[in-house]
Amino acid sequence: MTFKYTLNNLLVLIVVLLLQIFVFNNVNVYNLGFPMIYPLVILLIPVKQPAYWVMLAAFFTGLILDFFTNSGGLHAASLTAMAFARILVINKLEPQANYGKDDRPGIVKFGLQWTVIYFSILILVHHFFYFLVEESSVRHFGEVLLKTGISGILSFILMIALNAFIFRS
Repeated sequence: MTFKYTLNNLLVLIVVLLLQIFVFNNVNVYNLGFPMIYPLVILLIPVKQPAYWVMLAAFFTGLILDFFTNSGGLHAASLTAMAFARILVINKLEPQANYGKDDRPGIVKFGLQWTVIYFSILILVHHFFYFLVEESSVRHFGEVLLKTGISGILSFILMIALNAFIFRS
């Protein structure tokens, strides 16, 4: 990996975390919709990165957010769960021509349909795990599903827009 590539990834991480902490953590839609864009950092990691590296990156990204939001590991756990699911999703969505060494998920490289499926599945996994752990009970399972759906839609729209217009990959 080149210095420019590493610097680009670090810049994406910083921008996304700052947006999440100072902007999107203050958005609450009827106490059911909470846009979370920080999974975008993991979604945009090149597909051929080793699984252990993606899992570590997810854990530490979540831990940074947990530190600033005082959420006790909730972000780290849900982002790590999403990183684990990412491995399975990438394998299932692999094109016939296979992935290239430096292919980054996104609209530019794989097209809108692939990106929508990839983002949708992983955002829902992340959000479901997040709200299930936050609730720490299956007693309010309907509310967990409702929050997952509404927050997932908000987050999906924001992440697709960010991928299409700012973090072009």
